[in-house]
Amino acid sequence: MIVDVSTVLNCSAAKAWNEVQKSSLHRHVIRPLARLVPVGAPLPERWSEGHTIQCKLFVFGVIPIGVRTLHFEKIDQKNYEIQSREHDPLIARWDHLVSIEPLADAQSIYRDTIDIDAGSLTYFPTLSPPDEKTNSRHSMGELLYAAVAVAPAEPALHSIRRCAR
Repeated sequence: MIVDVSTVLNCSAAKAWNEVQKSSLHRHVIRPLARLVPVGAPLPERWSEGHTIQCKLFVFGVIPIGVRTLHFEKIDQKNYEIQSREHDPLIARWDHLVSIEPLADAQSIYRDTIDIDAGSLTYFPTLSPPDEKTNSRHSMGELLYAAVAVAPAEPALHSIRRCAR
């Protein structure tokens, strides 16, 4: 299944790109659905091209799943793209492309494209947690930048597409 999510953000592409490269942001965004605990060395402050990281994965922060491997295949500073290849005992393939596109001086588009193969469980990793106040779901871009106080432009300006293979 391919999930393609995009969100218009009220910040420059440079600011969004700076934030999306931080491991602390990634850890913040995946909560409460998951928690990663590094195996061996601590997570780097910023992701590095060619780097492979292994972490213990806990669903909902407490249910151990096993070791998740994240390989940062490409980090393109010029085009604002991160391509990672990830997997764990439940998800055979999580090919993840994050990109930031300049829209205007004070706006950018965050895009998250994930090719997921988790067998019969494939649909579940594509869900985002519901908002506690409105019970509506948010795109990863909205979750990402809520974590660093950079709000999406308007809820209507994001799109989510799920495509079965």
